[in-house]
Amino acid sequence: MVPTRRLLLVLLAAAALVFGLRDVRQRARLDRGLSHHRTDFTVYTAASEAVWSGEDPYEARSPRGWRYVYPPLLAILFRPLLELPVEDAAFLWYLLSVGAL
Repeated sequence: MVPTRRLLLVLLAAAALVFGLRDVRQRARLDRGLSHHRTDFTVYTAASEAVWSGEDPYEARSPRGWRYVYPPLLAILFRPLLELPVEDAAFLWYLLSVGAL
């Protein structure tokens, strides 16, 4: 790999990491109130909690009142993220999404 290309990839990765830490984590926090909560990530976690407690994921709602409208498999796959604080789980989901990109 050409050194300039490697440097560009490192800079892009660093920028994505900083953005995730400074923005994505902050938008997912629930302790600052709903006026600062700016993500649909909690829709996924609410549906996952519903699935694992034997309830209908399509009846689950996020703290902002949004409903889950995605495939049930996604709610099932979100189970490991329920073990983390919501802002850390949102950050990890963001990193996985960037990695997939």
